[in-house]
Amino acid sequence: MDKYLDIVQIIQSDLERFDELFNETIRNSGYSIDEVLEYVGKNNGKRIRPILVYLSARVFGEVNKKTDIAALLVEIIHTATLLHDDVIDEADLRRGKKTVNNKWNNKTAILSGDYMFARAMNIATTNKMYDLFDIISPTILDLSIGELEQMNKSKSLDIDEEDYFDIIYKKTASLIKAACHCGAVSVNTQDDKINCLKEYGKNIGLIFQIKDDILDFYGSEKTGKLVGKDIIEGNVTLPLIYAVKSLSDDKVIRLKELWSNRKDNNAISEIIEIVKSSSALELCNNKMNYLKQKALNCLNMNIEKNRVKDSLGYLVEYVIEREN
Repeated sequence: MDKYLDIVQIIQSDLERFDELFNETIRNSGYSIDEVLEYVGKNNGKRIRPILVYLSARVFGEVNKKTDIAALLVEIIHTATLLHDDVIDEADLRRGKKTVNNKWNNKTAILSGDYMFARAMNIATTNKMYDLFDIISPTILDLSIGELEQMNKSKSLDIDEEDYFDIIYKKTASLIKAACHCGAVSVNTQDDKINCLKEYGKNIGLIFQIKDDILDFYGSEKTGKLVGKDIIEGNVTLPLIYAVKSLSDDKVIRLKELWSNRKDNNAISEIIEIVKSSSALELCNNKMNYLKQKALNCLNMNIEKNRVKDSLGYLVEYVIEREN
């Protein structure tokens, strides 16, 4: 069986209920934005964050309305960030479909994202789930700061690994960690168990971003996306950081020359070949496996063995092995 299907079968009814709730929530605003939101709702991904909410809840007990609200909040926030990111990145496609900024315009995409952020906060307060609000609010701050720090710091090949991990924690892992946190608190009040799920979420979130950074060097070959998108945008990712560390001085000088001319297609191709020919991607895989073990250790530390716990473990493998 497909590993993804194997993971989600245990929460299939939860995801079906979630899809109905999500679509109903974003498609019936009562405003002219409905057409845009319906379009956004059709362009769903793998639902990794709602999956983590439900698995993090079910590992402790039965899901409830609060779990559904938690999954809804996390996915709405994620969708809002994608709308804004596509404007920032001047992206034309997402998952093979036109982005909102391409199909409509930048203003529509930004305002739709703003609406979804506000909608998430409204749902949390209307349902008086203030503890979820307390988790989500600082996460939104992290998401914004992470993107800003990437813009300001991640342009020079001199960026170090510590800065890189700080950026990807904020812009990616923080929301995945919040998904696990929200799912856990929806059914459990034991801090030691909740902390295990938070740490697990942080590590799987870091793995998720590293894998994305690796896939950027393969583009349409594996992902259906533009190859070298991070290079074009000037984002120094872990493969580039490890390449600089592992290459000879001459190769590093050449890489920096190409980086200064990275808008050129030939320069992009050569940067990709230099990175692929180095040990950088192997070092990235080693880092993901290290974080995988940390994530699994979190699960094993304070959580009883059951089928849901097994699925959380399988999900780490899936994130590492995915090709899109």
